[in-house]
Amino acid sequence: MWTTVIFDLDGTLTASGEGIRNAVAYALEKMGLPVPPEDELNQFIGPPLTVSFQNRYGLTPEESIPGVNLFREYYNARGIYENEPYAGVDQCLKDLKDAGFKMGIASSKPHSMVVKVLKYFGLYEYFSFIQGAPEDESEHGEKAQILAQVLADLNDEVPKDQIVYVGDRIYDIEGAHANDLKVIGVSYGYGGFDELARCGADRIVSSPMMLSRLLIEQLNDSASDSKTEDNTSESGITEFQSYQEYHQIQPIRQDKLPLKVWRVFYPMILYLVISNIFAVGVSLVFSVIGAILGASPDVVNDFLTHGMVAMQGLAGLITLPFLILFIKRDEARRSMGYYPRGVFKEIAIKPQWIIAGIIMILIGNKGIGNVIEYTGITQVDQAFQEASEYLFNGPIVLQILVICFFGPVVEELIFRGLIYRRLKDYMGMWPAIWLTPLIFAVYHMNLSQGIFAFLLGMCMTAMYEKTGKLWVSILLHITNNFVAVVFTEILDSIPILSLPVTDFIFAGIYLVMLAVLLVSLRKDNKNQKNPALN
Repeated sequence: MWTTVIFDLDGTLTASGEGIRNAVAYALEKMGLPVPPEDELNQFIGPPLTVSFQNRYGLTPEESIPGVNLFREYYNARGIYENEPYAGVDQCLKDLKDAGFKMGIASSKPHSMVVKVLKYFGLYEYFSFIQGAPEDESEHGEKAQILAQVLADLNDEVPKDQIVYVGDRIYDIEGAHANDLKVIGVSYGYGGFDELARCGADRIVSSPMMLSRLLIEQLNDSASDSKTEDNTSESGITEFQSYQEYHQIQPIRQDKLPLKVWRVFYPMILYLVISNIFAVGVSLVFSVIGAILGASPDVVNDFLTHGMVAMQGLAGLITLPFLILFIKRDEARRSMGYYPRGVFKEIAIKPQWIIAGIIMILIGNKGIGNVIEYTGITQVDQAFQEASEYLFNGPIVLQILVICFFGPVVEELIFRGLIYRRLKDYMGMWPAIWLTPLIFAVYHMNLSQGIFAFLLGMCMTAMYEKTGKLWVSILLHITNNFVAVVFTEILDSIPILSLPVTDFIFAGIYLVMLAVLLVSLRKDNKNQKNPALN
């Protein structure tokens, strides 16, 4: 039974990445050292600064001290405010305090900085003891040493088997285990699920809410003596089980293959069913009305053809509340640790990512679309021609409203917000990145649009993974459809843009940019799996 909880600070209670990265970059610039990309700057979050400077730049302990001082110069003035508690942390700490837990802090950040951060965010009152790194950095302030000092100060007041440490990086796991302490890893921090699993976290949770739930349940189970003979609580959580055992009891591990397939595909099926029911129903109604009024079948068909865009918009409007409900339910389950592989880490979005994504969509729309047309596929693709006739025969205002705005929102909620995330829940990032655009392509039910949807859908899916924000893929989808509906003829009227060679160049540039995007995702994923590499 755990009655005392010791917390790490950065990446566990607060999302301090922006301030730390900026402070490290400031120190490196002042020292005349190269500043690495943001994903590599993340490696400075967690370990002592002196160790990071030594490992990354080959500095001696003495040579790293000026870097530490420059870091503090920036961090004390600005970096501390480029920081915020993770959502749910305050409530988690309040619930734990109300439940009777004794709580403390053990951080590699200097003691004065720890206190300053906790007081600034109103978290100081929750903790009975606080242990930070030495102020002068004369010692490394390694997590094992800091935890050893905490245990010495407790002076055997609390048995070790009643103490648990909570952290987000490999250094936290190793430091706790070096002191014979159990440790709970938080996958929402800077280490991620894979790092925590690989280094042997005893438990892994994906949100502050899940953390408080786990701790309070094991405390209540012990207090009420309601455990079963095999030491398992009613919730299925065993007191000292390994992280592998813990995740095996989660619902994701109990899903059978048919249920997984159904969970992935039913949002798309729901939309298609509603769309078809709506289209058939409206067609029948207007056919009956036409027959009563004596209108010819051609007139009725022409009316329905021009109204197909409106019917698609109405079907999406009906489906939209369900999609939002499904996404909210998924996020609630992920926050409780049910689907840890699908959780996005905290990411600071760079504007250049968004700009690059828009550029990719613009040149991809022009290049890929026209290259497909040059192959002659569109001329023999009857399904494509019928789809184009339905979609582009309505009033232009309605086309812009439904095809350019409302349609992309609905489709992104389905394909990125639900299908991609659910595939990632079960299979991880890479299979989901490839399968989602493939499903998106098949959904269009014709070869011409399918090829186009796969290639540009890959960009939308990768950018969603890169940023962790669904609005980014929605923006890219809107950009693509808006260009297709409004600007295609305008662009083709520009002489240099109407040349076939230009289209092939654009298609090539798009594919190169897509490859660069995928490589950057691979690098991000590799850094998450190998955080100790410098």
